[in-house]
Amino acid sequence: MSTVKDANEVLAAQKLNIKLPHPEHWEIKEMEILEKKDYPDSVHVLLGLKMINDEGKEISDLYYSESKVEREPKLKMMSTSLKKKNLPLRDKMAFDAISDAQEYIEIAIKSLIEENGYTIEETSQDYILATKNERDFYICIVPIYGDECMKKLNLLISYREQYGDSKDYGIVSVAFQKSLGVSRLDQDQWMAENIEKFSTNHVGLYAVDNLDPNSIYPLTIYPKDKDLRRYFIKKSTQWTLLKTRDTAYRPGSKNTDIK
Repeated sequence: MSTVKDANEVLAAQKLNIKLPHPEHWEIKEMEILEKKDYPDSVHVLLGLKMINDEGKEISDLYYSESKVEREPKLKMMSTSLKKKNLPLRDKMAFDAISDAQEYIEIAIKSLIEENGYTIEETSQDYILATKNERDFYICIVPIYGDECMKKLNLLISYREQYGDSKDYGIVSVAFQKSLGVSRLDQDQWMAENIEKFSTNHVGLYAVDNLDPNSIYPLTIYPKDKDLRRYFIKKSTQWTLLKTRDTAYRPGSKNTDIK
């Protein structure tokens, strides 16, 4: 669970001069932006907080802040990208439909692997087959965790039983799935129950940032290709910060999507 300190770091990363007036070690159970108003040189926000104090009790609080901000062109938000050819950012974390997320993931993963020297050999309902230096990479796109994800995992396991470690295998989902019906709690529980099966069978699980298609995070193993490995190793260090941002910004509300 994220702490007050984690939330302050995320708010600072968003260039919001907001510091929560609570002990940094308190855990944040929920943080919601109830109201947000943008002005030319400032943003006014009303936060709804649910925290766990030192006695283990849940504390609810409202916090209002008027923060000075520096406006920058949106393209400058891509400065943390590890890619050379950047796709445009989204302006909200939520997806309106599974099909929207499916298309978003496909564009993101194809852009990444093609930039790293792969050729797309086949795109079907079951998988994308990409090749580099005669090594294949089977990639399944499944926007949310659940039965379909396990079905694709079993498909990739069957391919690995057939081809062994001469090929790479992976499943790609969106990082945060609340707008598609899977809560953060259910995501974490599903991961805890199934992550070992991915790792044991050498199948990668990857998550695409809901806002930035140039950022894809490895949650299990890395592919063998040295260029993709280098990218994923660097992105893995940013995963904790991304999860904290999800705690601060709850998708599905016009006031909480990042603009």
